[in-house]
Amino acid sequence: MFHFGLLLLIWFLYLPDQVVAQQPASATQPMLGNEGKPMLFRHPKLGYLVAIPPDAIVEHRDEINGIVMKSRKGYMITLQTGSAKTGTPLPELMSKLEQRYLGNGRPWSRKLREKPTRLAGLNAFEALYEGAGSMVRVIVTRGSKLDYAFIFIAPPQEFSKLIGDFNWVLQSFRPVSDANNKGESSHQGDGLNEMMSGNVHHIVDGELGFTIDYPHSWTVEKGDGPFVVISGKKGTPAYFATVNIQNVYSDVGTTDITQATQKVVASLKGQLKQADPNVSFPGQGAYTYSQQGLILHGLQFTVLYEREGEKFRQWTVVLARQDNTIVHVWSYAAPEDRYDRYGAVAGKMLETWKLTD
Repeated sequence: MFHFGLLLLIWFLYLPDQVVAQQPASATQPMLGNEGKPMLFRHPKLGYLVAIPPDAIVEHRDEINGIVMKSRKGYMITLQTGSAKTGTPLPELMSKLEQRYLGNGRPWSRKLREKPTRLAGLNAFEALYEGAGSMVRVIVTRGSKLDYAFIFIAPPQEFSKLIGDFNWVLQSFRPVSDANNKGESSHQGDGLNEMMSGNVHHIVDGELGFTIDYPHSWTVEKGDGPFVVISGKKGTPAYFATVNIQNVYSDVGTTDITQATQKVVASLKGQLKQADPNVSFPGQGAYTYSQQGLILHGLQFTVLYEREGEKFRQWTVVLARQDNTIVHVWSYAAPEDRYDRYGAVAGKMLETWKLTD
């Protein structure tokens, strides 16, 4: 039995235009390196959890100034925290940061834009700034116990290339929970710890032509047709966070990989519009598959839709094989209130997806 509300299970990977800021000098603890691999960091006192990018070093400062991630690629990410000021709107919280950093003689010289957004299922507010030889993205949000400020700094010419690492960090973020003062990833079925530590199941599906890893605490359902569905177990919050992989067979008249991919994308969008006339497609772009020496070029697009009164955010990747007879569709979908929480899990699964002969 498959999950409610999934229209071919297309994932909207929520990658808001995040932000950054400089940290003042302060006493620090020794830097930690993650030896070229991603690492999960749980704050020893505050309990929140966040992933550290590969080849970054982590500087743990005091509870106010938080942690600093410094990458060899040339960017810096900081995460500052403070007690939740429930009476202070998030834009005002951003203004307090601007009082410290924005203006003549300060690290940020000019604000480019700002807007409300979402992070880890919470209301958030973000802004983009110019600095002296840098671009800065900042996002602030409020949990039940703490206010959080994520700050990303990178050279202007490298900013768009490096922002993906920052987005990945944001996807991994789990605020401290009321129940146990630990990051929300401690809930059953979250799966991020398992994907990061290698505590996974490994699917080898010769019939569908791929292999993929998924969290040990999640489950897989094989469909009657050419598809599988992977999600958290029934009864867990991750149950409706669903990864679907299916095969679509190309039309006889399709002559190349690009045409096969475009036809499938058009067909998927048509089905989505029929199911929900108000569906929207916020973005579409190229997708490059590179595994075991094989490089293929596909498409990806994002979707927002509603099912029986519940809003979903989704993202899909469409990838044709070299002989264009089969087009693979890899998708993730989740209700709006939890899609970003499980986005990092799905993203790690996508990294393990390998096509087979």
